[in-house]
Amino acid sequence: MGQDFEGTFSPDLSENLLWERMLAVFADRLHVTSAMYGFLPSVHWLELGGISQVSVIRHNHPDDIIGQVNGKGMLDDDPCALRLRAEEPWFLWADALDWAGVDAEQKARFDSGDPGGNVGVTIRLPFFEGRALAGLGLCARATSPEAFREAWLAGLDDHLALARAFDAAMRPRMIANRFKLSKREVSVIRLLATGLSAKRAADFLGLQPKTVFNVMDKARKSLQAETTLQAVTKAMAYRLI
Repeated sequence: MGQDFEGTFSPDLSENLLWERMLAVFADRLHVTSAMYGFLPSVHWLELGGISQVSVIRHNHPDDIIGQVNGKGMLDDDPCALRLRAEEPWFLWADALDWAGVDAEQKARFDSGDPGGNVGVTIRLPFFEGRALAGLGLCARATSPEAFREAWLAGLDDHLALARAFDAAMRPRMIANRFKLSKREVSVIRLLATGLSAKRAADFLGLQPKTVFNVMDKARKSLQAETTLQAVTKAMAYRLI
């Protein structure tokens, strides 16, 4: 049974302090040298591709690990990210190719890189009642796959508890730092989330339909969403409404 590590990652800490504390904790426990943390508002968006474009991401991986592959963001073609579809709570990167969802091109790319960049683990962190997903990838570049596996399994419950505590504090902080909605935007999105049309929402709020459309245009930009559906999905998953 893992310990309670909520005190390690206080929600009162800044994003930078939470990030640095996470790196320090896992460097001490697993000799982690770099990490990536990110989240997206719907698990179904994993199937649509373009993970890099729809996720909120922070990382300190060096360029030769994260890089660009065939013009794609690495997350869009990386087995260590794509395997999140398998709904496993975690998997070691050394085992990332051991599932049916990886194609030959992805295997070749994975095997062609620096072997040290393939030592690590991805931790699956669902939220919003399992409908949205965060992930934490930890890279231990100076460690052998065998040594990392041993260290990971030896403290498994505590490693997972730390990751969950970090996610619980870091995700709201990153959302607050990136997405700002006005009261009117919140009011309109909240109504659209119930299934009302823009015209019905306008009637309910005593506004002109054009005003509601203008508000939603601003909301889409505020939420970095291409469509109204994406904006509503983000607002709900990120607890902004």
